[in-house]
Amino acid sequence: MARMCVKNRRMDVARVCLGNMGDARAARALRQAEAEPEPEVQVAVLAVQLGMLEEAEKLYRSCERFDLLNQFYQASGRWQQALETGETSDRIHLRNTYYHYGKHLEAMGDRTLAISYYEKSDTHRFEVPRMLQDDSVSLESYVNKKKDKDIYKWWAQYMESQADMDTALLYYENAQDYLSLVRVHCYLGNMEKASEIANDTGNRAASYYLARQYEGQQEVKQAVHFYTRAQAYNNAIRLCKENNLDDQLMNLALLSNPEDMMDAACYFEESEHGHMDRAVVLYHKAGHMSKALELAFATQQFSALQLIAEDLNDMSDPTLLARCSDFFIEHGQYQKAVELLVAAKKETGELPEDSRRELLEGIADCCMRQGDYHLATKKYTQAGNKLKAMRALLKSGDTEKIVFFAGVCRQKEIYIMAGNYLQSLDWRKNPDIMKNIIGFYTKGRALDLLAGFYQACAQEEIDDFRNYEKALGAMSEAYKCLSKSKERSPGEQEGRLAQLQQTVSLVKRFCQARRLCDEDPGEAMGLCEALLEEPELDTAVRTGDIYGLIVEILCQQGNFQQAYRKLEELQKSQPSLNISSYVGEASLGALQEALGVSLGRSPAADEKQHLSTRTLHLEGRVSHLSASNTHLASKLGRAEEDKLKLSKDLVEEKLDLNAMREEIVVAQLKEERDSLRRELPLLLSRLQVATESSLSEEQHKRSSEVPPCRPLHEQQLSILEGELQRISTLINTLLVIGKEQQKQKEAIQRIQQRLSEQSTSPKGQLAELEKENSTLQLQIKHLNEEYRTRLVCYLHDLAGMLEEVRSSYHSREVQLAAAARSYKKKLQRLSRIHQRLLMAYRIQQEQILSRPESGLDPGPPEGHFSLEEPEGHFSLEDPQGPQHTELHTTREPIRAQGNPGQTIEEAKVDMEEHQKEITPSILEVYEKERAQLITRTMVAEGQVSELQQYIDNHLAR
Repeated sequence: MARMCVKNRRMDVARVCLGNMGDARAARALRQAEAEPEPEVQVAVLAVQLGMLEEAEKLYRSCERFDLLNQFYQASGRWQQALETGETSDRIHLRNTYYHYGKHLEAMGDRTLAISYYEKSDTHRFEVPRMLQDDSVSLESYVNKKKDKDIYKWWAQYMESQADMDTALLYYENAQDYLSLVRVHCYLGNMEKASEIANDTGNRAASYYLARQYEGQQEVKQAVHFYTRAQAYNNAIRLCKENNLDDQLMNLALLSNPEDMMDAACYFEESEHGHMDRAVVLYHKAGHMSKALELAFATQQFSALQLIAEDLNDMSDPTLLARCSDFFIEHGQYQKAVELLVAAKKETGELPEDSRRELLEGIADCCMRQGDYHLATKKYTQAGNKLKAMRALLKSGDTEKIVFFAGVCRQKEIYIMAGNYLQSLDWRKNPDIMKNIIGFYTKGRALDLLAGFYQACAQEEIDDFRNYEKALGAMSEAYKCLSKSKERSPGEQEGRLAQLQQTVSLVKRFCQARRLCDEDPGEAMGLCEALLEEPELDTAVRTGDIYGLIVEILCQQGNFQQAYRKLEELQKSQPSLNISSYVGEASLGALQEALGVSLGRSPAADEKQHLSTRTLHLEGRVSHLSASNTHLASKLGRAEEDKLKLSKDLVEEKLDLNAMREEIVVAQLKEERDSLRRELPLLLSRLQVATESSLSEEQHKRSSEVPPCRPLHEQQLSILEGELQRISTLINTLLVIGKEQQKQKEAIQRIQQRLSEQSTSPKGQLAELEKENSTLQLQIKHLNEEYRTRLVCYLHDLAGMLEEVRSSYHSREVQLAAAARSYKKKLQRLSRIHQRLLMAYRIQQEQILSRPESGLDPGPPEGHFSLEEPEGHFSLEDPQGPQHTELHTTREPIRAQGNPGQTIEEAKVDMEEHQKEITPSILEVYEKERAQLITRTMVAEGQVSELQQYIDNHLAR
């Protein structure tokens, strides 16, 4: 019935059947199969339990559960089908299939094929050494053949456990296990070779192990070096602090984490050697800005303060930002001070409102000179000067922003400026622009400008479309606006209103004539004739339009002769006038046909010519407007630049004028001095002649009156000589003054030249400093990128080192476990051999005792060969041990019974001699192996504990 349940797939009945059968294993398998989603799997499990293998295979294939089919093939020993299924349909379990097939081949004794399948399953690094452990020659050959690092490492560890250090070093080198190389060299005392390996390879685990060894030997510098190579900076920092290696401590702290930086900074701050600059740098690098700034201000470390200020941002303490900005202001670094003030939310500072407006206007003027009109508009607006802002915006030519700005500002002048700008655009094609023009003029209360715009609209309708009705409406609006305007003088406004009213009246009469053209042609003709007699008709209505209307009326009445005369009058009054522009094509055609005369060009040609002329005129006008629009901004910009240039030239002219005045004064002084020099000898000669003549006359008079007075004459001569000497002194003084003035002028020129040089040199120095600053910033950026890259590499190397240590630890554990298993198997095998030998010995002893006539000694009792002592336990390592040898020799007499040439006594003697020869040497060998095993176990445990401590203490983070 259970088999029928497989065919019918009745699992509920199958459970009852299995329960009645008492097949607990099948019931358990069926209950576990209920977790599978496919019902065919449950049926297949039931079929397998009932021995229906073909049905189970079909069921597994039908539900496409190739993984279970693979397991089914493996369980039934159909390995080829299992391999085919794994390679084609169940590749996710292919390596598992290879592995189990390799285990099967190993159990069957086919080691060569098992090795190939272990390699396919990628488990050969563990399984093949385990399988070939008893065959060391084959294992060594396999290791050398594969050249795999993991297998090399396993073999090196095995050789190390066998105390073959040279071979272990060779295979460790092939496996590139530098940690083990350094460890073995340190164990052998080859510290120089270990240092060379650690330096050449850069392996961090090896460097750390070597640093621990050097630290244990009190070689601090070497320990610090290799701790640095291992990136164990905290240990290196610890040694530097203990041994006062401040220079290395600074470098190591900069490479370490923020915690170590803080520790080193505290050390430098508390140090007696005064390394406050290093403490400031380390606090800064560790992220403690406030502490670094406080220490920098307290110890006047301004160079470090500049580096710290570069990392300040809007998240920093505003007080510190303000202090730093004050520092930079004192030292003339205004750009950095501005950045810090902005970060501290102190954009205005202590700047007064007037100064702020003046500064904003200056910035806006600079933007205007540079052509950045939008930014200039913004700055003018911030300064409150909206008129200049509007002028800047007009230069930009951005119509949308101009309209928006005018609507937002709501000022009369700005409305008028916006309206004037929009009127320069092509407002005829864009109704929105026309609406904005009317709205801006209305809001700005510029009714006279609005009236002028309406008049322009009316003239456009007349010239382009001959639509006098719309023109009349526009003129009426212009009259209304002009009548409300109060900006002009009363007399001027009245005159303009009268002129506009007359124009409106003429246009109304012409419109009335056009309306009466069909109803009352005579009245229309009368109105047209009356209009032609008006003196200022061309200002309102075109003469050609009136003549055209008259000609059309006459043509409608059939009076072609009179119509032709009217056309001749029109041509005589305006010879260059194109008739087709004013008279309809139908009227001209009828007139030519009736009179048989040619009126020049055909009306179509005239119209075409008129249109082409008008088109060219419009294109020229549009191009002119666009050119004027595009050049308006540049003209305004040039005007501003010219204004600035004029102001600059005015200042220069004033300076030149002052210089010229000084030169004129100097020249006048020179001329006066030269004239004095020229006149002085003449005056002296005249004075001397006059003096001599007066003296001679006086002497002549005195001689005639009284006797000459020699003392008086001498006194007068001395007075004259004194005057002459004083005059010469004055001349010398003037010369000295002229020389001093020349020297002062030269000194002034030198000072001016020096000032000009000094004014140019700071600019060059500033440019050099800015260039140097940019270079330093680029270098800092490159250093930051390099440091970040190094940190990433260090992290990757640290992860690799940790993985190497873990794999080494795992392989050592696996090796020890394998060795323990092998020793356990050997002990079990030896114990079984010992039991068999004891049984054989018991049988032989019973045979000897049953035959007392032979005279053989039955030997010692069975308890003599017990395994109670520890030495006996380890002496069972070799199945060919002394007990086995001794028992084997006791079996020889029994075999010798069939040999008539040897007695039992002789066999016993041979057995005892053979036992005496073999037992001591074998026991000694086993004792040595036991001691070596205990030593290697202790070394392995120490290495494992040391590696675990290294991982826990130094690699956890």
